[in-house]
Amino acid sequence: MREGGVRGAAVIFFGALAFYAATAYPGVAPRDGMDLGYAARTLTLAHAPGYPLYAIAGKAWGTALGLGEFSYRLNLLSAAGGAGAAALASLCAGGPGGWAGAAALAVSAPLWKFSLLQEKYSWHALIAAALFLLSRGPGSTRGRRLALSGLLLGLGLVNHQTLLLLIPALAILWRGRVDRPASAALFVLIGLGPMLMLWIRLGGLPEAWAMATRAQYGTFELHPAFARPWSAELAAAELGFFFGRLPSAVGWPVLLLAALGTSEFWTRNRREGAAWAAAFFCAGPVFLLLSRFDPSHWVAASALEPCFLIPVLALCVAAGHGGSFLLERIGARGEMTGIFAAVLALALAGWGGARSAPRLDRREDFSAYDYSRDLDRSLPPGAALVAGGDTARFGLRYRWLDRGNRGRLLAGSDGRLGPEWAASQLRARPLFAVGLSARALEGMGLWGNPFHLSPEGLVQAVRPVPGWERDRASWERLALRRPPDGGPEGRDSYLRDVLFSYAFAHYLSGQIHEVLAAEGPPYARSSRHYMEAGSLDPLEYRVEMETFR
Repeated sequence: MREGGVRGAAVIFFGALAFYAATAYPGVAPRDGMDLGYAARTLTLAHAPGYPLYAIAGKAWGTALGLGEFSYRLNLLSAAGGAGAAALASLCAGGPGGWAGAAALAVSAPLWKFSLLQEKYSWHALIAAALFLLSRGPGSTRGRRLALSGLLLGLGLVNHQTLLLLIPALAILWRGRVDRPASAALFVLIGLGPMLMLWIRLGGLPEAWAMATRAQYGTFELHPAFARPWSAELAAAELGFFFGRLPSAVGWPVLLLAALGTSEFWTRNRREGAAWAAAFFCAGPVFLLLSRFDPSHWVAASALEPCFLIPVLALCVAAGHGGSFLLERIGARGEMTGIFAAVLALALAGWGGARSAPRLDRREDFSAYDYSRDLDRSLPPGAALVAGGDTARFGLRYRWLDRGNRGRLLAGSDGRLGPEWAASQLRARPLFAVGLSARALEGMGLWGNPFHLSPEGLVQAVRPVPGWERDRASWERLALRRPPDGGPEGRDSYLRDVLFSYAFAHYLSGQIHEVLAAEGPPYARSSRHYMEAGSLDPLEYRVEMETFR
């Protein structure tokens, strides 16, 4: 590994880290980010498969860093992972064009997004790049590199299980070079060690196994709620979604350089080229086909966003090779090679940054914070809340770490909660509901007699007798600003999640007025809520209208 390449990688790392730190979320992010943040702060488990490595690393990092609010420290942990992935990509690409590939990766839409918030995905890309880099080197260091690769593979599988899809690429890289496979397997098992936290926290091996294998999601399904039966139409839609989004993920200049780099791989290093191609297709199109998700649904499309990380990493490494080929063709020599390489890297970084930056404007840094604060203010002390949606449940739980829950009870909307549970809560405390569809409310006995819902803001109050205590719904959006002009499909998925939560609350209040209160013409109350729901997220509002009316 050349000294100049290491120095260049260091420059890329600190430059990308400063860039990510400047654009990072200042606080919590919606959905899974708040769950992972809670797990790291309390050294507990997140949703299946638990993500114990993130909890352990996040707790250690957040405690040692001592800079700002804990969630911001976790955002900086993601920034460090993304910066490391970009730096290692420059070493994987090698040559003078490696800087260009690393710059393109740093400002690519997938890596940029997941380097700004408390998530595990930027470290997923970092570990993948490290595994490729460790496959190189002289024979004298092969044993040590293989042992470290096994350890990283185990840790990477704890970080995110989709690293399994990188196995075909690693098999290509190490084919015929593994002298002691048992030793490598031992280091993989050592890397899997953080999974023992599941056993410790859950108190039993069957429970730990169910968590590790994601039994509640069906183990071999990404999420059963969004999975569809196999069909040629679904496969075409998934492949169209993937290849249609690649240009917006990296940009056409990077794709053109990657095409040049692929040709260079084929002529100069077919083994490594084949490995990167396997990583691209297995982590991208193959993963989408296995998920059986319908990407036309925005929630499903949002869940598929991380599948672009490894393919984009592969494209940017190939683009680095393409950049080196381009610099050779224009006859750059000596110091001019470094100058031209730096100019190319800055051009790609500037162009890609300008292309991806508008997405940050739509992100609205405090959207998740505002939503959880609004929910918190809507609940009186000692109340119980039955919540649907990760943003509500995870957000309140994380917020109560700092603010305290004031004796309140937060319950999910799973099948264990029925009319008996609702009746028992009402005898003991005020009961509220948030984010639950009419169908879910009916299953809990909250849609109609003997209880009625009152549309009083973000949360609906459960009343044991008919009638409303207020004539008008009061809504607090506080600092949540209206999004820029443009359709909902153009908004960042994290912001859409929060906007839809507000829109759904308005929609349900319209349903309550129209159905339970038997509101007649001119339907003033229900119409007001329907219009507000439509203005916040018109696309999903139409979907809900089709579903429930």
